[in-house]
Amino acid sequence: MIKTILAILFSTSILFAQDVKVGSYLPFEYCKNQFDQSIIVDKKTKMLIISFNQEQDQIVNEFLEKHKKFLKKHKAYYLRDVSTIPTFVLSMFIKPKLKSYDYEIGLVCDEKQALQIPKKEGKITIIYIRKKKIRRILFKDNLNFLAK
Repeated sequence: MIKTILAILFSTSILFAQDVKVGSYLPFEYCKNQFDQSIIVDKKTKMLIISFNQEQDQIVNEFLEKHKKFLKKHKAYYLRDVSTIPTFVLSMFIKPKLKSYDYEIGLVCDEKQALQIPKKEGKITIIYIRKKKIRRILFKDNLNFLAK
């Protein structure tokens, strides 16, 4: 009995640990966008750009406004971690603003999903993937290097 409980606790801690690294498979496959439609990270997806706060959102938005076809051209998605924002604030204030953008923004609302995303304090996460397997993870202050 004790071995079973320990096995369950151990497997649960592994499941929710932030052990996403190069060579591992992406731990999630979908989220909803600002229009409540599903974004599915499939085998064709090559890159994820993920922001975690308002300052990073502004940096990513400015980049995507300058490079309007970047996401489509690079088979990329922009994801925004909103898991710590209260649902009321998200639906009343943030989503209406996001609907004005010309591109899709995947909203990571689930805290467990958000914990699986690699992050460094104050940095935007860029994950390069091939067939749902992580090839490279970068943590950057801006996205200017992507414009080259």
